[in-house]
Amino acid sequence: MTGSNSTSAHDEGPIARHMAGAAARSSREALRIHDEANIELEELRAMLAMINGEGIELFQGMNDGLQSAYLYGCMRRTERLAQLFAEQRLLSSPSANA
Repeated sequence: MTGSNSTSAHDEGPIARHMAGAAARSSREALRIHDEANIELEELRAMLAMINGEGIELFQGMNDGLQSAYLYGCMRRTERLAQLFAEQRLLSSPSANA
C-alpha cells in the first residue's frame, strides 16, 4: 500500500543528506591523508636507506650544498608527515564528526 506518509531512501531530509555527504567527504579526506602520508614515508625511507651503513661514505663525499639539500628534503618530509598526522587527528576528533 502506498500513501503520502511512506518514505524511502530517496526521501531523506536535508539534514540526513548533509550528514551522509559530510561522512563521504570525511572518508575521502581520510583516504587522501593516508595515501599522502604513505608516499612521504616511503620517500623518506628510501632517502635514509641510501645513506645508511656504507652509504654514508657516498653522502660524505657530496659537496656541502648537496648534503644540505638532501637533509633538507628529509626534514621537509618529516614536517609534512607531522602536518598530515595533525590533519588526521582533527578529522577523527569528535568535534569534526558533529
